[in-house]
Amino acid sequence: MRDEMAQFGLYSAQLKKRIINARSETISDKQLFADAFRLRRCLVPASGWYEWDSTKQPHHIQLMDGRVMGFAGVIFGSQQTGDCSFVILTTESDGVLSSVHHRCPLVLPTTQWQTWLNGDQVQAKTCLVPPSSGFFNLYPVSRAVGSVKSDTAELVAPLSDAERAAERALLKTGEAKTKKTSGQPDLFG
Repeated sequence: MRDEMAQFGLYSAQLKKRIINARSETISDKQLFADAFRLRRCLVPASGWYEWDSTKQPHHIQLMDGRVMGFAGVIFGSQQTGDCSFVILTTESDGVLSSVHHRCPLVLPTTQWQTWLNGDQVQAKTCLVPPSSGFFNLYPVSRAVGSVKSDTAELVAPLSDAERAAERALLKTGEAKTKKTSGQPDLFG
């Protein structure tokens, strides 16, 4: 195993946009991802992720025990040439996760990390199993997470009932900034 720094997202000249994720269900079938899935799989460490529900309320999602998790990913390019990038695999959400969004990152159990990183393509496919929502804790957080200007530890703090009510009131008046104001695409769509 080796440590490499890579840029999040792969720029596709054909699509004229940056691709940040790949569907685990079709990873080995799509020409853009097939070689990377076969040869260059990686783990992307994360303490959690944000997802917005249908009311545009952001939620922070993390493992129940707060440990760091590993998202399944694939790498493109090379660190030696300076063009190393990666995308995260996504999968169907279940249970409470699906109440927030229909897709989620493919979070691999620690028991599968070595298989994902070092196994052959057939072995790696056995890792493409959606995580059970029972392993995760999710809670509403401030809409400030939708602003690139916000970058503080408080962004992962759960909202109190009073804070949620205040944010809902702002949203109704149109004063609250929402996730899509920057034109940024849905992260796990």
